[in-house]
Amino acid sequence: MLYCGDGLADEMAAHQVADATGLTVMHPLYGANTEGGQIHLLEGPNGEPGRWVIAQPGGGTEIHDPESDPSADTTPDTSTPYPDPQDSLGKVAVSATPEVARDIEALWDQAVGEQDGEGKRLTVTVEGDSVNAHDLVPLLLAQIGAADQAGALTIQAKPKDKLKAGANHKLLLSFNGEDGRGTISREVRVETSQQPAASSSSRPPTESARSAPDPQATARNNQKKLAVGREFSTLMEEMGLPVVLGGGAQINLLFDSPRPIADLDFRMPAVDYVRDFADRINQAIAERFPDSGPNALVKDEKDGRALTGVVNGVEITVGPSSLSYADARDVGGITAPARIDSLFDKAQSLAERSGEKQHKDLFDLLWALGNMPDGDVLLAEELDQRRGEAYLKRAAKQSRLAPNLKSQLRNVLTELTKSKKARESLEAEWRDFGATQQDIERLRGTLADLTDTFQAGSGPFRALVLTAGNFTGDVFGL
Repeated sequence: MLYCGDGLADEMAAHQVADATGLTVMHPLYGANTEGGQIHLLEGPNGEPGRWVIAQPGGGTEIHDPESDPSADTTPDTSTPYPDPQDSLGKVAVSATPEVARDIEALWDQAVGEQDGEGKRLTVTVEGDSVNAHDLVPLLLAQIGAADQAGALTIQAKPKDKLKAGANHKLLLSFNGEDGRGTISREVRVETSQQPAASSSSRPPTESARSAPDPQATARNNQKKLAVGREFSTLMEEMGLPVVLGGGAQINLLFDSPRPIADLDFRMPAVDYVRDFADRINQAIAERFPDSGPNALVKDEKDGRALTGVVNGVEITVGPSSLSYADARDVGGITAPARIDSLFDKAQSLAERSGEKQHKDLFDLLWALGNMPDGDVLLAEELDQRRGEAYLKRAAKQSRLAPNLKSQLRNVLTELTKSKKARESLEAEWRDFGATQQDIERLRGTLADLTDTFQAGSGPFRALVLTAGNFTGDVFGL
């Protein structure tokens, strides 16, 4: 059986299907597509080849890389690398009145006729390696001279759905005409400003060809998003529904991380269902941010208790939290957790997640640890005490997770640093996140301290063999 999807929640589903049916479930680690009867494995965020997570009934798990192990017979012969980016990878569905739809169609075709390209494909450039529909549509409208029509369109896409840069996608513009429902289909080429538009490979550029991140542009973008977060945090406080900033943005705010902020992830302390407040929150958002529409936040796809959407051009999620965050404080107009709570939040997130998000969590954790001497020792001593209960609720539903949080974090650190190649790949990511060479050297040392503290991977203390007859583990406190 093939369970199509990606991310931690889909891995859990793969195990659930395996346990329920007694069958082996092959789950694509980074996602998959089918074309011409073949299964195409999507590459990882840093160009690593697509891999299978093979979930066995009863909880067994293994990772299979068909590219590095072509002789293995655990995957179908039809497994191939993911298609080149000229293949269509995503669709953007929007709706409008017939009049607006026809106007946009005419302006689109006129704009395409004035640019180099084939057919009716419009090329747009974005920052980063992906973009969501809510950010892409205004860019497209501005490019064809229809920016004033943005409020007349309804975007039928989830804010977290990403469209890959360096690939072709489709815009599906639907309308209800006199003869029934109609759809106008147009092709969109999404390019990234970080690499040449003429690139035809789906793999990222080599290290020598990487475009160096612009720290000033990243800082401006981060401050722009935090400004929206400041207004949103104040709004929620005024409503009597205070929220605490989480995710990567809290590391930027508390520890001055250089990593680009993708979205703002807020937590509502001691609340089980944020969705219970959806009407109140959306009404307040519509009054404070008129351009965000009447229902800016909707049910989150991965966590039905949470709300997610786009507010004033910034993707925002508000989720529940069993923690009280009693020591939360105002930092530049945004309520943020205490630095120690931020540290433990990041460690738990790193332990529980997988893929691209896990790599970002590792960077965030290391950056925070670099500003907190002996933070790694504190994590090892108190991680299960502070976050163990919340972790166990999640681990009970996922057989792949270790029985306690400290062990799970040790396993994750071991996997992420298992080879020289893996560590070099991490450092290449750190450059993309905005780290300087000096930062990388500091992060490398922080990672070594963290793995030693958690006894992850290989190390001298884990290769110790006692041979003297009268020496026991107690002598060394083992």
